[in-house]
Amino acid sequence: MARNDGKRSASGTGPVVKQTALDGRLGEQLVGAAVTGMGFLYHDTTGSDFGIDGVIEITTVEDGQRIATGRQIAVQVKTGDSVVKRTRYGYSLYCTSAHAHYWLNHSLPVIIVHCEPATRYLRWAPVNSDALRSTPNGYSIDIAAKRDFNLASADLVRLASPRIPEPAEGSRSFFIVWNERGVIEGSDEQIGLTALEAAEAASRDDPVSIEVEVRGQAELVAMIDAIGDRPSATAKERRDALQFGAKLDGYEQKAKRLQRALRLFLTDSEFTGALGLGDQPVGDDVMAAALRSLAKDLTGVSEGKDGTCIAAWPDAGRYEPKVVFTITEEQHDRLLASDLPHRAWMQMSEGMSIVDLPRMAFHTRYLPALALRLTYYADDHGIADAEALAHIRVPLYFWAMAYD
Repeated sequence: MARNDGKRSASGTGPVVKQTALDGRLGEQLVGAAVTGMGFLYHDTTGSDFGIDGVIEITTVEDGQRIATGRQIAVQVKTGDSVVKRTRYGYSLYCTSAHAHYWLNHSLPVIIVHCEPATRYLRWAPVNSDALRSTPNGYSIDIAAKRDFNLASADLVRLASPRIPEPAEGSRSFFIVWNERGVIEGSDEQIGLTALEAAEAASRDDPVSIEVEVRGQAELVAMIDAIGDRPSATAKERRDALQFGAKLDGYEQKAKRLQRALRLFLTDSEFTGALGLGDQPVGDDVMAAALRSLAKDLTGVSEGKDGTCIAAWPDAGRYEPKVVFTITEEQHDRLLASDLPHRAWMQMSEGMSIVDLPRMAFHTRYLPALALRLTYYADDHGIADAEALAHIRVPLYFWAMAYD
């Protein structure tokens, strides 16, 4: 179903449907039809895997029957000219470093298919370290203008060969897209399950790749780097590139900060231990709520809900770094109801222990806010994020809290 931006038309008859949404859906349908025409299977994964729109499963013919082989290829479909530009190389798809790393670390071979909505022509290219070309702001993949996807069946069979090396066993890739309002895109189930898998992998010391992209970042990379890839650029294009570059810098800084905080939250042993992994792990709904809270904290965007502001600090006499977060009124009521002296202690400068927070508030409000705050603390002291808690020398369970 085509997405819309929630706005109503001038006549008030219903939501406005963007042409880009229709074009995107057309591209995915054309790719599915092309794969079916090759005699292969196409599984649509839109909405369940960022950076991947579908999976092709290779089939073979035995005794006149089609047999599924289990050998698969991941597909990213791009439609129109938002990130695919006509350059001196033919066509070039531009992407962020986060997207490139996610594709390279994917458990399946990855291909890009570009669709021209007007002609319905599909061109394609495989994604690998040789195909990715470094640009000043990210990466690009050059796609031959006449490389017809409908004629790619033999190439796809070779690409899906089991001889292709895969990432290390147990490795996990976690890729998220979020917007300037601080909203992580995707369903709670998708976000929570993927994050839990990454945290579980980290608790076993398996490699984990965490990539973050801001919505619109890839488009800025495309607009800037495509200008550089042209034989010549007009004065206006060069001025536009400077303006786009300034905005891109802001996006990249936010994406990097969120990536660092997520890495602490999902891979640091104190955090994974606090999340109960291996014992009584939190559910995917709790994990999703925690990540959404972290993203909101980074942007400073209010959720528009009433709440109580809490401050936490290492211990008595050590009030830095201070971590500030908001708990819901329900969580606040549960905190005070658990013990009558709690109300008085929360008013006192020494406060009470952070472990007295309700479990949901501890996991979804305190821990995410702490992970983000520690990245700034690490910057202030010139240390790695992973060294921040050791530098403070107070385990996260033993911090004090009071009203901010």
